[in-house]
Amino acid sequence: MKVIMGNEPETKSALTGDQKVSLAIAIGIIGFLLAKHHAFLTPHAFKITMAVIAFSVVALLLKAIPERAARQVSNSLEKMAEQDNKGMPKISNGRIAHDNYCEELVRRAKKHNSVVNMATFIFLLAAIVIYFLNLSMIMLIACVVLAVMSRSFSIRSNRWLSSAEYYSFPGARLQNMQHRCIFCGAKGIYIKGQYASNNKYAYCTKCESPLFVQ
Repeated sequence: MKVIMGNEPETKSALTGDQKVSLAIAIGIIGFLLAKHHAFLTPHAFKITMAVIAFSVVALLLKAIPERAARQVSNSLEKMAEQDNKGMPKISNGRIAHDNYCEELVRRAKKHNSVVNMATFIFLLAAIVIYFLNLSMIMLIACVVLAVMSRSFSIRSNRWLSSAEYYSFPGARLQNMQHRCIFCGAKGIYIKGQYASNNKYAYCTKCESPLFVQ
């Protein structure tokens, strides 16, 4: 039986931030080689190819940087949790760490999405200019496609946390590795549900607070 609770969590990316940076660098190198040996391409095809390559490099880097920064924050929280695990951590410590971490995610998502919105605006503006100046139809289509593609690189600020992020908070696990809710202090009781997209999530059965998605 599948349980549905709240908004469906964001599907995880198959690539990590470091992998995306490496992929962006690889795409940039390929683009540089194409720029040196583009005799086999028509002028329009070359322009479109270079525009797509440039957009891919920038988009991958913009997507990877917030993920890497968020992971660094998560690692620092995990170290804090290990230091506080000498005794039973206070519930309030976990809640405070959770709230601070979520605020940081919202701040970074807002900054990232503003860049994505600017890219979308630029591509749409370029498409409008090309249309009214009656320039290349291929370039018009390319700008529209890039504008639509840019929206897929936005970040949801209200996404569910991963299990690794949740358990990095002080008090999320006891010394015997038993689960603990950082919101109400309940021990070892949480229920997993599953969405149609196979995203599994967990929430506390006592206070019904959403915990993490797997």
